[in-house]
This record gives sequence, structure tokens and C-alpha cells, in this order.
Amino acid sequence: MDSETQQLIEKKFAEATEHHSSGNLEAAMLLYQEIHAMDNNHADSIHLMGLAFHQLGQTEQASQLIQLAISLKPNEASYYSNYGSVQKALGDREEALAAYRKASEIDPLFLAPYFNSGEVLCSLGREDEGEAAYRKAIEINAEVPDVWTNLGVCLMNQQKIEEAEEVLTKALQLDPAFPTALYSLGRLKLESDHLDEANVYLTQAKSAGFNEVECLQQLSTITERQRN
Repeated sequence: MDSETQQLIEKKFAEATEHHSSGNLEAAMLLYQEIHAMDNNHADSIHLMGLAFHQLGQTEQASQLIQLAISLKPNEASYYSNYGSVQKALGDREEALAAYRKASEIDPLFLAPYFNSGEVLCSLGREDEGEAAYRKAIEINAEVPDVWTNLGVCLMNQQKIEEAEEVLTKALQLDPAFPTALYSLGRLKLESDHLDEANVYLTQAKSAGFNEVECLQQLSTITERQRN
């Protein structure tokens, strides 16, 4: 490939990733496809085209493209991480876990595979393994409220209530208006029969944008218990 063509590809790729980052997936896809027509071994554009397909809900095409990217560059942790997320969306949770493990082997300090593994493991009822995955993610970066929140829910499911409360409180210290943490802490307080505190957290969760129906259902339970 001559240098002029290479420069043009680099320019198109930079434009594509800018569109992708801003959420303009259609414009990004067109550029990724143009790059692919110019260089069908451009692994990064193939990978990101697959990711865009995944974001558009076209998971089968996403899976094929990201597998192709992996075959071209087999040591890219982000490829395996996104492939895992595609497999999760397709319902193949064991394949997703295998992809996340591979991503972590390539880059042990990459947070996303541990976080995503935690979600999949907990969905399989393997909360102890999910807890370990979330704790590894926190070792890498302790400033992400999503991770603390998911760990808190994982601990709740294991009936580790006191520890779950501490963890969810940490999530709210990082982001006092984090909807899922507010809802989860409200549910924890409700299950512990601390109704006034539950009411406060669930009301805040509703205001912060958590699913209104779920919040109202829990708030209705509080009202019924307070009557009794």
C-alpha cells in the first residue's frame, strides 16, 4: 500500500472514531466500510464496525466482524472484551466469559472484562465468582460507581447485608445521585425493615431517573407495611 493511501485511511479512521464517539453510528459505519474496501485487513476498523453493529442491535453481524478482527490481531484485549459483550447479548454466557477471561489474560489491568464477567457470573447464580470479579475491577479503579453498585447487589444476593450497605454507600459517595445505587440501597433498607430510610432512598432513585414502575412498586410496599 502506498503512503498516500495509508494517510487517507488514517484520516478516514480518525473521522470514523470521532463520529462513533459522538454517537453518530451511521456516519461511522460508512467510513469503516470505506476503509474496509481500501484495506480488508484493517483490524481496528473491522472491530469498531462490529461494535457499531452491536450498538445498533445487529449482534450476529457484530459477532462475525469482531471474530474477523480477532483473527487479524489476536492480542487485542478490547476485541475480546467487546466480543464477550456480543456473545452475552446473543445469550451465550459461557462464550462471553471465555472472551472476558482472554481479554484479562492479555491485559490484566483492563477493567471492563472483570466488570462484565461479574455481571454474567451473577446472572448464572455464581455470586461468589461474580464478587471476586467485581473486587478485581475495584483494585484496578476504585472510582467507578457502577462497579461498587453491582458489587453491593451481588453481596445482597448472598445475604451479606452489612457489607452490601457499606459498598452501596461507597457508590453514593462517588456519585450521590447514582440511580441504581439509590434504588439498591432503598431495597436493602426495605428488606431490613428500615422503612423511613427505604422511602428516602427509593424516592431519590425515582427522582434520579431509575425505573419509575419499580420504584413505585417498592414505595407501595413501604406504605402497606407502615399501615400494618
